[in-house]
Amino acid sequence: MFYLIFKSPIRFAQGWEDHRVVEEGLKIKKGDVLACILASGDNVLNLLRFKPKKIYAFEKSIEQIYEMKLKLTAIKNLSHTEFLILLGYLGKNNERVRLFNSISQKLDEDTYAFWKKHMRMIKKGFSFQGYWEKYSSSWRYPLKIFLGKNFNRYVNSESTVERKEIYEKHIYRPGLIFLSKFFKGPTLTKIVHINDTYYKNLPKNFEHYSYFWNVLEHFFVDIGCKGNPYHSWLLTKKMPTNEENWQPYLQKKNYEILRKNINRIIIVNKNIFDGLKDFEDNTFDGFYLSDVFDWMSEKEMENLLFEVIRVGKNRSRIIVFILNPKRNLPEKILSHVTYNKKVSRELWKKERVGLYSKIYSLEIKK
Repeated sequence: MFYLIFKSPIRFAQGWEDHRVVEEGLKIKKGDVLACILASGDNVLNLLRFKPKKIYAFEKSIEQIYEMKLKLTAIKNLSHTEFLILLGYLGKNNERVRLFNSISQKLDEDTYAFWKKHMRMIKKGFSFQGYWEKYSSSWRYPLKIFLGKNFNRYVNSESTVERKEIYEKHIYRPGLIFLSKFFKGPTLTKIVHINDTYYKNLPKNFEHYSYFWNVLEHFFVDIGCKGNPYHSWLLTKKMPTNEENWQPYLQKKNYEILRKNINRIIIVNKNIFDGLKDFEDNTFDGFYLSDVFDWMSEKEMENLLFEVIRVGKNRSRIIVFILNPKRNLPEKILSHVTYNKKVSRELWKKERVGLYSKIYSLEIKK
């Protein structure tokens, strides 16, 4: 149902896995060969500044690929300020149209046709026009109502104690708890998410109501908005004041590094399981798998991990984000990887989006 309300040809216009966690989990070295989920392309671009030899970015959605191709073309041909204007972080509608037209002839035919059809997304700043960005930002307005005068206090808070006090007084209150029991009950949740693969892969006895409040408390209390590039945009529609707190690919100091190394990114229009079959054993040094396992059955997850192990080098690293708290690593792969629970838990605590139940940081052993 939400897909109809917040309709967009692109599911993710921004990256929603904390780049710091990805980078710490992978420990990338210059010259590494990486396999990544593309999605919006943000984390692929963030990783490029470490100068890996190649980044193979796998994506089955051609629309997500069109988004990334526009970003790559923009980086090659626009100044840093112009790039931010085109994405929507600066500037006005007419400026974005002008910039798009200035690079349109450098786009391939299919990418140009897609964006020409969706010029409204260009005008508004396409980094804010994905389904997830529209859906998640829609919570900004009721949150302002619930928090009232405490909204600015909340977004500027640097204290977990202070955020918890605001949360318990204005969010975790009887009226909302009562409503959530209805809206997050099993029947309505099933109806609302009837076509959502993620929900189909959840256990039948999954407690949506409890999960909702656990995530909400972690999101509002543990994470914090100040200096957080993910929450800052979600809650205030602005980036943090200090550019050092932006995602790295948006920072001016990294722009020339991206431009010089842009051709190291190779987009593969396949899902990652099918795409990895084209590679020889022991090819990759690291794998950024986003939250791909949440959209798979347990058997598909197991099959993908064995394929990752096959094409990964000894001691190559895997980082994966998990929404479903019931999704565990398959028993059969545990003898082929090193799984440090403490490290994974620490990465989860550092993560600044706040939607994930766990993070798996793995190392292949051969």
